[in-house]
Amino acid sequence: MSHAQLALEPDVDGVDFWRLERIVAITKTMSHLVADLLFLARHQGSLSPEQLQTLDLRELLQELAWDQDSSAGAKQIDLTCELPSQPVWVQVDPDLLHQALLNLVNNVLKYTHCGGQVRLQLESRSSWALVQIIDNGSGIPATALPHLFEQFYRVPTTSAIEGFGLGLAIAEQIAKAHGGKITVTSMVVQGTCFELSLPTS
Repeated sequence: MSHAQLALEPDVDGVDFWRLERIVAITKTMSHLVADLLFLARHQGSLSPEQLQTLDLRELLQELAWDQDSSAGAKQIDLTCELPSQPVWVQVDPDLLHQALLNLVNNVLKYTHCGGQVRLQLESRSSWALVQIIDNGSGIPATALPHLFEQFYRVPTTSAIEGFGLGLAIAEQIAKAHGGKITVTSMVVQGTCFELSLPTS
């Protein structure tokens, strides 16, 4: 336990307690930032065959939807998952791909208004698996779309929402490492669609 956390005891007066809480919160925030930067540095380039496993992408998406149900529920967001009846096989690093999808879903949930809708859907087209994450939120200005996957980029209208602007950069890097890509389409007021494309096995 850190000195700051040890100091968060009931006998500390109100002002000092608030200051120490802020120290702990800032320390955690900086720790997340450092972890994200290390992640970006360590996972550059393509993945080796030894890192890849064959899995049914439906299972990963369904588990992700279940895991994020409580986060969506906290904002009264209707989170649905639409999956095909047949398996969609991909060769991936499961942990890395989970991180990419989690970053995309977290980003969408963060910027979707309370009472909104988010839909995860999967389809297989030719030799590609397409994961779409669609919301009916406020949308993203056209001028911001080319910069979304840049490190530390934040859409100016969302500066009040907590974040470093690294989640989408990490997701894109993971997609590229798997020979895939992420695209985004959006219309202000109508909503946004992130699409992760991966080669099928």
